[in-house]
Amino acid sequence: MHPMFEHFLLSLVLVNTLCMAIEYEGMSQTYIDVLEMFNTVFTYMFMTEFLTKVWALGPKVYASDRFNIFDAVITILGFVQLMVS
Repeated sequence: MHPMFEHFLLSLVLVNTLCMAIEYEGMSQTYIDVLEMFNTVFTYMFMTEFLTKVWALGPKVYASDRFNIFDAVITILGFVQLMVS
């Protein structure tokens, strides 16, 4: 992968982690709505990353890396959670 793509994805992961870490008891509905919107955006971005890597590498090469499998499972579960809610 291109280093800029990797840095972009790492930045997404870090900002997503920050968004999950700033939840607290007693949040206003507006705050909850903004965090849910960010979660939706990140989920679609990670799904796009997943599909791009599968397309670029091919399913066999993509699946040969265990981290890619882990990433795919987390991304698919996040997408399923988004569709259920």
